[in-house]
Amino acid sequence: MSKKKVSKKEEIVNVGVRKLAAGYIFLLIAFSLFFVCLHSFSLYAFDIELNYSIFILPILFFLIDVILKEVGYSYGIAALVLSAAFIFVAYMYLDILFNIEFNMIKYIGVVLAYSVSQFLNLSIYYYMLDNYRTPYFFVVVNFIFSILVYNMIYMLFSLGLVFSDGFWSSYLIVVALQTLISMICGILLRLIKQGVEG
Repeated sequence: MSKKKVSKKEEIVNVGVRKLAAGYIFLLIAFSLFFVCLHSFSLYAFDIELNYSIFILPILFFLIDVILKEVGYSYGIAALVLSAAFIFVAYMYLDILFNIEFNMIKYIGVVLAYSVSQFLNLSIYYYMLDNYRTPYFFVVVNFIFSILVYNMIYMLFSLGLVFSDGFWSSYLIVVALQTLISMICGILLRLIKQGVEG
């Protein structure tokens, strides 16, 4: 087999893309860790306890879409896998650090909810980039759909797979707050030009 000769200019571009991807992945991991840290802090709204981390989740979806749009699908998948692994380790580490009871169901629930919702977000957005001009409405609907999936899986695992009296009210309030943040993220995502794979 003969290897395709890569020009000096292409090599420089490839190194630049890898550095850009590494920077974005690092940013996603940093926000993922921030997401985990804020999970311990709560606020009360409408007689419902809400985690501060709900405000970071749409930003995580936004960042993975930026990675996809700027440097490509394969880097988006790599970012998803690395950030999910860091979330899993961070939850376990914080529980050990603060002497909280080890709960594998909680860890699996968080990582499963994050991974499934991010993969759906990434795949749907990739399809939209490939086949449409990604209208703002569809971008926001993609964010909302991913948020619905994340919150449903996470709440089912965090409540022990049992629906409580306040399940739907807390679920709808969380989704409404995250939808507002998603609208802002959707506007910002429209401003970013498609990069390498575009």
